[in-house]
Amino acid sequence: MAQFPALPLFTDAYLADTRHLSAEQHGAYLLLLMEAWRRPSCALPDDDDTLARLACLSSERWAVNRDTVMAFWTLDGRKREWTQARLLDERAYVVKKSQSQSDKAAKRWNRTKKADAVAMPEGMPEACPSDAPTPTPTPIKVDTSVSTLSDGQKRSKARKAYTPEYEGFWANYPSTQGMSKLDGFKAWQGLTATQQAQAVASIPAYKALLARTPDRKVKHVQGYLNGRMFESFTGETVTELETPERWRMRLEHARVNRMWHSQKWGPMPGQSGCRVPGDLLADGDGAGWRDEAKKAA
Repeated sequence: MAQFPALPLFTDAYLADTRHLSAEQHGAYLLLLMEAWRRPSCALPDDDDTLARLACLSSERWAVNRDTVMAFWTLDGRKREWTQARLLDERAYVVKKSQSQSDKAAKRWNRTKKADAVAMPEGMPEACPSDAPTPTPTPIKVDTSVSTLSDGQKRSKARKAYTPEYEGFWANYPSTQGMSKLDGFKAWQGLTATQQAQAVASIPAYKALLARTPDRKVKHVQGYLNGRMFESFTGETVTELETPERWRMRLEHARVNRMWHSQKWGPMPGQSGCRVPGDLLADGDGAGWRDEAKKAA
């Protein structure tokens, strides 16, 4: 059995980040999450044959779905392992919680043993002296007050607790009607100060991505923060799907299949407007490649 058999899954955050996945991709992604969670390292090996087997896909289907599924993961080139940021956060939380509960149980056990030793002293007299004073009970003050705040007042109190940093983030985020500012603030509180600053700095790049792809839906703010989507935005030309590692994966796929997905990746190498970093391109890239968009048409 795994050290931590239960994997925390927050459905709201998960669905907010994965609505674009097909049923096949959902299955593969969830299987990989569970496999990583069961491993002591909370990571997956950088081996396509192994990943395909763990995702229960054939090599051919894995090649088709790999880019989309692994877009949620980060490759550690030194360790040759894939990790998922939210999964690592949940593992750290569970480990800390487990240790805390273990420490509390040990303290309770020690107190119980000490109390038993004091409660049964040796040499206890057979009877108390007749003139022993009667103890006076110490009155215990019990607070029976109940909060009279309504749900609306509680929400108002929470709104007053918004930090200036979050107010600045919310003011610039491309929010839409029905998006919850309060849910976003709860996710914001789970970030470190460095992550909060990174989230604020990522907004211009995210807005640029939305402008380039009008059909893309805006992420709910809690999904954007909980899924650490902001971590991949380092400038207006870099998106969560356009990191150098993602481009290497796409180029590898395109070179093997001699096919380019222009609808997803933009113009292919050799064409005007190609977004692939020049230092990743090789001679001949794009020559003779088919365009998947034209094939589908």
